[in-house]
Amino acid sequence: MKTKLRREEGLKVISAPRLLSVIAELGLIAFSATALAGNASEYAYRFYKHLLGFGGADAGLHALAQKGVHFVLFFALGTTLFHSLNVDRPWKVRAVIGICFLAGIGSEGIQLLFATRHASVADVLLNGSSGTLAALLGSR
Repeated sequence: MKTKLRREEGLKVISAPRLLSVIAELGLIAFSATALAGNASEYAYRFYKHLLGFGGADAGLHALAQKGVHFVLFFALGTTLFHSLNVDRPWKVRAVIGICFLAGIGSEGIQLLFATRHASVADVLLNGSSGTLAALLGSR
């Protein structure tokens, strides 16, 4: 049995205000891939590391902070998408997963344009997985 989109019932797949919210999140993700955002986040990391009294070698903490940003951005995107789409649950989950993976590929692709940024397949997987987790939690 195929699941039908609710659009066939005369409803919109996504409302204009929620679409604007999704577009804003995608814009934030795209901006986060730029050199300007990378420099700003490095400055913020050093500032808060000093403020909280963390010193010495911090490669693990730095990686955790970077991956945490990826997780938060894409989990938020997945959550917003899941609650914004007006389609049947199985379609919602598939759409969120697909959009989050595509946005992750796009985000890493943008980083290829900047000499100071580094694209990573692992980040694409983390980004897509974060959105997937949001969709699966939302469908429960």
